Amino acid sequence: MDFTWRRSLLYFSGFFLSGFSILMISYWQSTQCTGRALAVSLSRSLLWPPVLTLLLPLLLGREALWVCHSLAEVLTAGTALLLLRRGHRSGHAPPDAFSASGGARISPSSYIPTR
Repeated sequence: MDFTWRRSLLYFSGFFLSGFSILMISYWQSTQCTGRALAVSLSRSLLWPPVLTLLLPLLLGREALWVCHSLAEVLTAGTALLLLRRGHRSGHAPPDAFSASGGARISPSSYIPTR
């Protein structure tokens, strides 16, 4: 039981950051910033976990394997924050969903049901 307790804290400590990464992926996907969404999504699944799983045990020993998932979530959240900050500094705002180029305009009267 002691083995499980010590290792689970290392493994599960990064889970609180996964929500932020998933939220940013969903936000960027919904606002048509698909490049950013793809970058965070791929860094969360295909970039950081395999790299850390291969490198950390070689550098720090096999016990470091338990930290790989949490550290991958930290690096993914950092990637999302970097992309978020870079977008704000460059002045790029997501497209307006109701603008002429972003979609159809909906007037308040279109919500009123007709008989």
